Amino acid sequence: SLGTKQGQQAFSVVFDTGSAHLIVPSELCQDEPCKVHRRFLTKESPTAVDVDADGSPVLKGQARDQITIAFGTGEVTGVFVK
Repeated sequence: SLGTKQGQQAFSVVFDTGSAHLIVPSELCQDEPCKVHRRFLTKESPTAVDVDADGSPVLKGQARDQITIAFGTGEVTGVFVK
C-alpha cells in the first residue's frame, strides 16, 4: 500500500523494479480498467504539480507531455505529476 503524505490518497501498488517511474491511475483515465481501481485526484492533493517529462511545470490549459509504456500484456499512456 502506498499513501500520499498530504491529501490522504492511498493506493495498492506492485513495484516494477525495472522502471524509474511509479504509475498510478489518474482521474483523467476513463477506460474501464482504470474505473475499477482507485484513481489519483490531482485536485485533492495540495502538493501535486502537473509537469512535463523534464520536470518543468505545466501551466493550466497548456499542452503537456505524454508517455506511453509498453508491457508484455499491453501498454499504458499517461502524463507526469510531481
